[in-house]
Amino acid sequence: MNERIQRRVSATEGLAFNTLKTLITWGDDFKIDAGRLDQEHQKIFRLALEASGLSHDAADADRLAVVLDEFGNAIKEHFAYEESVLGGIGHPRSMRIVPSTQECSRSSNSSVPGWQTTQERGCPIGQLCRSSTS
Repeated sequence: MNERIQRRVSATEGLAFNTLKTLITWGDDFKIDAGRLDQEHQKIFRLALEASGLSHDAADADRLAVVLDEFGNAIKEHFAYEESVLGGIGHPRSMRIVPSTQECSRSSNSSVPGWQTTQERGCPIGQLCRSSTS
């Protein structure tokens, strides 16, 4: 690859990382005032940001694999707990809104199945927990 193209690729990767870092940095505006859920959300954000940073350096491949495993486990545990919270309060849409733990387990890339449809429905989990427990 010639030097000019290499500079463009590097600049694009840097821009993408910086944008991603801004997007996935935990902030108080994400809190739903539900202790354990907030802690789990914060952990998921932290692991996603760490994985993003590690993905830019081939020397960190082993650590990246560990972080991605932690991230996948955190997602599975979080959704299992969130399902139990929503089910425990008798929320009628709990199973349709939160991807099941089985769906997360089947996902080979730790992506969250159904996330897009949850957002399209306009029913973020934090809003449901906040409105249902208040």
